[in-house]
Amino acid sequence: MSEPRRIHFWAGLAILSVLIALMVWQGSFTVGDYGPQTPEQTYVFWALSTVIFLLTVLLGFILFRDAVKLYFARRAGVEGTRIRTKILVGALGLVFLPTVFLFLWSVEVLNRNLDKWFSRPAERIKLNLAEIGGAMEAEARRRAAVAARWLADSAMFREFLSGSGTPAEFFSKACELAGAEVIHFARPDGGQLAICQSQQEGAKGPEVTATAPVAGGQVVVRMRMPVDLAAREAEIQQQVRDYDRLAASRKEARTFYLQLLFLITLFVLFVAVWVALFLARQITGPVTALLEAARAV
Repeated sequence: MSEPRRIHFWAGLAILSVLIALMVWQGSFTVGDYGPQTPEQTYVFWALSTVIFLLTVLLGFILFRDAVKLYFARRAGVEGTRIRTKILVGALGLVFLPTVFLFLWSVEVLNRNLDKWFSRPAERIKLNLAEIGGAMEAEARRRAAVAARWLADSAMFREFLSGSGTPAEFFSKACELAGAEVIHFARPDGGQLAICQSQQEGAKGPEVTATAPVAGGQVVVRMRMPVDLAAREAEIQQQVRDYDRLAASRKEARTFYLQLLFLITLFVLFVAVWVALFLARQITGPVTALLEAARAV
C-alpha cells in the first residue's frame, strides 16, 4: 500500500472511530426506570419481546450454520466453494454496512435525539403548567391573608369591637372590597360573629381561608378561587397525569421497537445470504458439472 493510500486509510479509520464514539455517547443518556402500568401491559410486552428474541435467535442460528457449512466446504476443497465464498462476502459487503448503519441511525439519532429534542418542550410545558397551578393557589391565599389583615387593622372594625358601633355600609361593602365570600369574627370560646357575606353568585372553585389576629379573637376570611382558574387548574392537572401515564410506558415501547428493528435488520442479512448462496449454487453447479466431465474424460 502506497503512502498516500495508507494515510487516507488511517484517517478514515480515525474518523470512523470518532463517529462511533459519538453515537455511543449520544445513546448513553437515560430517562429513568419505568414499568408497565397494568398486568395486561406487562404480559403483552413480555410475550412480544419473547417472540422477537426467539425469532432473532433462529435467524442468527441459520446464518451461523450457513457460514460454518461454507467454511468447512472450502477447507475440504469442494469445487466452487471459492466462488461461493466470494459471492457471499460480496453480498454481505453490499448489505451489511448499510443495514448496520441504518440500525445505528434509527437507534442513536431517530430514537434518542427525537425523544430528547421533541419531548423537551412537552416537559417544559408540564413544569410550567404545574408552576402556574401552584402560583394560582398561592395568589388566592395571599389575597385572603391581605384581606384578613386589612380588616383586622381597620379603624372602623376596631371601633365595632370596642362597642362604639360601625356603619352598616362598611359591613355590607367589606366582602365586596376584600373579594371574599364570607367574613366573620371568631371568639376564643368558639363563638362566631358574622360580618358580611357576598350577595353575588359565589364561585365554585377551591376554598381558601385566611385568618388575622385581633383583640378578643381573630378575623376569618373565606374566599374561593375564580371558576375559570379552578377549572383550568383541574384541566392542567389532568393533562399532566395523562402525559405521565404515556411517559411511563415509553421505555417498554422503545425496547419493543428496538428489538423489532434488530429482527428486521437480521432478516435483511438473512435474505442477502440466502440470495447469495442461491446465486452461487446456480453459478457453481455448471462449473462443477464441467469439472466432473473433464475428470471422466
